[in-house]
Amino acid sequence: MAFTKITAAGIGSTETVTLDGLSVINNGSIGGNLTVGGVLTYEDVTNVDSVGLITARAGIVVGSGITLSKDGDGFFTGIVTASSFVGSGAELTGVASTENIRTNTNATFLQNVTVVGTSTVTGNIVPNSDSATDIGTNSVRFQNAYVDTYYGDGSNLTGISAGVSLANGADNRVVTATGAAALNGESGVTYDGTDFTVSSGRVTISDESSGAQFRIGAGDDFQIEHDGSNTYIYNLTNDLVIQNDANVKITAKSGGTQRFRFDSDGLKFGTDTAAANALDDYEEGTFTPTARGNNTNSSPVIEGSGKYTKIGNVVQIQLSFANENGSYLPGGEYLQIHGLPFTFNGEHFIPYGFNYKVVFNSSYQYLFYSPSGNTRLDGYINVSDSPYTPWGTDQWDNTQWYHSNSFSYLTS
Repeated sequence: MAFTKITAAGIGSTETVTLDGLSVINNGSIGGNLTVGGVLTYEDVTNVDSVGLITARAGIVVGSGITLSKDGDGFFTGIVTASSFVGSGAELTGVASTENIRTNTNATFLQNVTVVGTSTVTGNIVPNSDSATDIGTNSVRFQNAYVDTYYGDGSNLTGISAGVSLANGADNRVVTATGAAALNGESGVTYDGTDFTVSSGRVTISDESSGAQFRIGAGDDFQIEHDGSNTYIYNLTNDLVIQNDANVKITAKSGGTQRFRFDSDGLKFGTDTAAANALDDYEEGTFTPTARGNNTNSSPVIEGSGKYTKIGNVVQIQLSFANENGSYLPGGEYLQIHGLPFTFNGEHFIPYGFNYKVVFNSSYQYLFYSPSGNTRLDGYINVSDSPYTPWGTDQWDNTQWYHSNSFSYLTS
């Protein structure tokens, strides 16, 4: 090999050197560009360490398994391992060699996929076991997919019949389970957002042995409770009203024998339905009886005390006058007691009761008489074989007289 124009210090930096052949025994360093017009062959090269950019104008071929073309295409005959992948993958081809994805546009096969957030699929989601010849444009095929959260109404989902099925579905029906994977819309039980309706069958609350309760309203407005022995119906806040347009009957369970009956006439016992035998009233109260003459009020008014109990048309009376001043009674008249709480139905005769400091004649009989339609008692006396005569006011002592009586009478 021959060198030309070599100075003593070496080849000048501005000079061009032409080499017919070059062999470098040790390390070589080229500070500028190296242009090779023919083939550059590396022998026994383990690594290529490039600090800058490597440009291959016609592509790169590595053995027979990897080809990187000048157009940007990559061809791999082996396995490609990547820690991440960026891009839609819409142009990927040949990725379903183990599962035929058909030839539809943008169809994708995904295996062992876990979706933690939100995933949106514009086409169809096809199970891996699907054997159709076409999975549709923009479809996605999943195998072993796990979705943490699903959004949407699911109206287009198919192939889920193997899960939970609903029979007899309709608006407002209550759904019950008829098996491990089957539901039924109950036509006899509905809820429309306001009313809960059971149109057939019955409502059962258990366990009756441990104190079951049925409540309606806020708090304790209405309750039916069974304590294991007895059943209670009560309202802790307001009145408990039982109202029915027809009769209300209480019967024995065995044979249905009527024990009580409430109808328009009142309460009837046993199997009796006669209106005359109805218990239609019960009442308790007080009243103020007054003692006077048959024509003139006492002055001041002589007032006693009284109590009554009314059951149906029977009135039970208790009345009393204590330590009264007889001088208030008008003289020359006969005694009357006014102010009974109910009118007399028919004529009644009342015993004279307990008296103190009242003038008696042992040969006389004493009583009170009440004419029908009035609320007073008239005092009378009777001598044997003689008619009754009025019990005179003058026979009552002027001071500290007492009278007490109790009796029953009939009212309208």
